[in-house]
Amino acid sequence: MENIYIAPFAEVEFIMDLDYDNGCVNLGVREQYPKSANAAMTYYGTFILSRASVDTNYKTWTNLTYFTLNGELPTKAIYTDFTVEHGKTYRYAI
Repeated sequence: MENIYIAPFAEVEFIMDLDYDNGCVNLGVREQYPKSANAAMTYYGTFILSRASVDTNYKTWTNLTYFTLNGELPTKAIYTDFTVEHGKTYRYAI
């Protein structure tokens, strides 16, 4: 059985692409290079993407997906959220 562990991202930002025609949000991550370093960091581990909504005042988080990075930069699309509702706001976290 594979060990699953969670490690915090250090310099990462979300990439969110709203797709109005299909009613979804495409989510990805991209590393922001540390200001003091010349080389990019690679990441290992399994991570969880979670979401909270205004419905619960952002207190209840729902796990949307798991994704794994194996010695790579976080530069990939990780999830397409088809469950967003018009007029509601959401917060996403890793």
